[in-house]
Amino acid sequence: MKRDSEIANPRCRSRWVMFGAAALMTLSCSSTDTDPGGDDVAAVVVTPPSSTIAVGAQLPLQAQVQDATGKILPAASIVWSVKDSAIATVSANGVVTARAVGTTQVAANSNGKSGIAAITVNKTPVAAVVVRPTHVDAVAGSKTQLSAVAYDAAQNALSDRAIIWTTSNVSVATVDAAGMMTAVAAGSATITGTSEGKSDAATVSVTQGPVTTVVVTPDSVSMLTTQTTQLAATARDATGAAITGATFIWSSSSTAVASVSPGGVVTAVSAGTATITATSNGHSGTARVTVTAIPVATVTVSPSSVSLAPSASTTLTAIMKDANGNVLPNRAVTWLSGNSSIATVSSLGVVTAVALGTTTITATSEGKSGTASVTVAPAPVASVTVSPSPSSVIVGQTTTLTATVKDASGGVLTGRIVTWASSNTAVATVSASGTVTGVAVGSATITATSEGQSGTSALTVNAIPVGSVTVAPTSASVDQGLTTTLVATVKNVNGVVVTDRVVTWASSNTAVATVSSTGVVTGASAGTATITATCEGKSGSSTVTVVSYPVATVTVSPSTVSVINGQTTTLTATVKDQHGVVVTDRVVTWASANPGIATVSSTGVVTGVAPGTATITATSEGKSGSATVTVTVAPVGTVTVSPPSATILVLGSTTLTVVVKDVNGTVVTNRVVTWSSSNPLVATVSSTGVVSGLTPGTATITATSEGKSGSSAITVTLAPVATVTVAPASTSVASGSTPQFTATLKDANGNVLTGRTVTWASSNTGVATVSSSGVATALLVGTATITATSEGKSGSGTITVTPGPVASVQVSPPSASMAVNGTAQLSATALDAQGNTITGLAFSWQTSNGQVATVDSGGLVTGKKAGTATITAVTGTKSGTSAITVTP
Repeated sequence: MKRDSEIANPRCRSRWVMFGAAALMTLSCSSTDTDPGGDDVAAVVVTPPSSTIAVGAQLPLQAQVQDATGKILPAASIVWSVKDSAIATVSANGVVTARAVGTTQVAANSNGKSGIAAITVNKTPVAAVVVRPTHVDAVAGSKTQLSAVAYDAAQNALSDRAIIWTTSNVSVATVDAAGMMTAVAAGSATITGTSEGKSDAATVSVTQGPVTTVVVTPDSVSMLTTQTTQLAATARDATGAAITGATFIWSSSSTAVASVSPGGVVTAVSAGTATITATSNGHSGTARVTVTAIPVATVTVSPSSVSLAPSASTTLTAIMKDANGNVLPNRAVTWLSGNSSIATVSSLGVVTAVALGTTTITATSEGKSGTASVTVAPAPVASVTVSPSPSSVIVGQTTTLTATVKDASGGVLTGRIVTWASSNTAVATVSASGTVTGVAVGSATITATSEGQSGTSALTVNAIPVGSVTVAPTSASVDQGLTTTLVATVKNVNGVVVTDRVVTWASSNTAVATVSSTGVVTGASAGTATITATCEGKSGSSTVTVVSYPVATVTVSPSTVSVINGQTTTLTATVKDQHGVVVTDRVVTWASANPGIATVSSTGVVTGVAPGTATITATSEGKSGSATVTVTVAPVGTVTVSPPSATILVLGSTTLTVVVKDVNGTVVTNRVVTWSSSNPLVATVSSTGVVSGLTPGTATITATSEGKSGSSAITVTLAPVATVTVAPASTSVASGSTPQFTATLKDANGNVLTGRTVTWASSNTGVATVSSSGVATALLVGTATITATSEGKSGSGTITVTPGPVASVQVSPPSASMAVNGTAQLSATALDAQGNTITGLAFSWQTSNGQVATVDSGGLVTGKKAGTATITAVTGTKSGTSAITVTP
């Protein structure tokens, strides 16, 4: 319904009273057509009843008109108004637009009844803060200006927002309220700019400035020789800040006076002055060192006493110390002998013995003296050596040993008394002159001693050697297999029989006769042999003749035996003569009663030919013995499975083959073979060796026959993906939708594969994205291909994105100015939630103040009188506005 003036509208008049300041308050009003049944209106409810929005944002309010029973009157007309249009405006359909910070009220009026919503408008919130530059490399002491800009969610700069600056490490860098950063010391810090909880940061790397000065502390020092002191050097930059980590080169102007280590430790060397310099990066600092010599307090001669043989010499040492007991090196020393006729001393402290006696040697340095007592005496015995060592003698005979006496320098001393002794006089004795006499066989140690020093010789007393060996009887006869005893008589070189000597026996022909270690001869076979007894290289012998007897019995062992077909076993024939003596020199012939069952060689080796029983006979000189041989079937020796390893696919199969051989290595096909799998969950095997893959993994397939086994390592792998099919193949959805795509994987045989990894990708992520589970998200109008890939195979579907429902309306231009009777053409654009333009929609146009400006159905605005009005374009429940200013 058209109105000449909203002020004349009774609904608007009611709002003036409602807000309580009609004469001072300006209201903007909008309305819809008057409801013919409006007199039934009892209440108007506005939702939400209170809201907070940011400047520039829009908020749609909803109003329900109710009668006295609470029934909603959908046809009732509603007029919207705002208490303070400088803070917010409201469109004809209840869309509130925030204009400035503050609070106001929005009313919905219908037939004199009103509902109110409280509106609070806040500043546009800060969405992000950008600090520039993002990184600063600075030298300690320098300053750098940082800047920070706050932005809202639409990336508009907010120039009226305060920035709070902070630093993560004030010892490295500080920052003031204006963002001026000052580098303090080497290190790293983060400078952060914050506004309304949003922040950004710049990293700062501070390095030391170059060295400009070097200071050495202390700058002067006094020292005594041999003392040390630690100097310290500090490098500073142009700001005077100490530079950490600086390295210094230390030097001395006179190392003869004072030296300095690479760490600045000064050592006083000799009296004088020196300048110690520390240099870093071309800059130096110095310290003056004055060194004073430490006076000698004591002189000590070492050793304090010494004994020398005439003409011998030794070197004495003078040790000078200060009052604190510290050794003073490099001091001048003079030496003096109290009696140079007994001993002299050189300027270096070398004492030389002249004659027997005692004197004092004195060392003097800087007026302080020390002494040592020197005694000249004959050289003492230092060692005694006995030769020969070792030595030996025969019982009853003698040998002479010699003792050599020497002093410490190795000089031979004569005229010294030597005493001799034997450790075992029952074995050997020794005279005062060193003559040793052998008493009995054994060992003894002969010792020579002089002035407490001794030398020894290890003496062995040997027995009188053997002179002859005779064997009795000189000839003998023995039956084959029987024994006879020979006797050996041993005499020494004096012709005396000795019984304590070792005799060894030997036979010239052990095939005829053997002899024991005690001379017992055993006849082995007919013939003649010489038996010899030997002792200490002397020998005697006896001729032995062995007589043989005819075969009396032949015995075969074992008497019964079992042999596997194709294998062998050895029988033994024992031949004895009439005395029951085993004879080994007789010819034995072997025979089999059934060569088809078993054969026998000339040495008694039986070979199984076929299963059954045969008698094997051994014969010698007409006498025989036999054994029963049973030939059995050859058992399985090996089982071999081929191939030894194989790889099959899940649900695939392969056939293994088995070769069974007996212990002779012959392939046998009549044996029972059983098959088994070590992991039936991975692979099973049939009774014929067919292996079937069930799940990925490994299993060992084993074939067993008569306890022997062979195996094959089976690896079961997943069938590779052959095809990937994506469903739906194509779909068309509105922006903002999230359709689900699915991928079906199959192998080369068309079997569906599960449990495989699938990766999803979109050809155009600006139009649509896709998650790892195939859920697509439609973003902007357009077309994209959604692809699923698994194991190098791919399939795809097409998604076409159409505009979604209207989310907002934009009116262009957003503001316009015109003269009275002037016109301005506005246009409206509908957008979905993703900002896509929606075409083909109709818009209705409204004005908030028809006295100031009117608008036709095509958006053409005509200025009526000076003032302001809001032009609103509405489609469905969404609207957009343009601020119109009409000038005279």
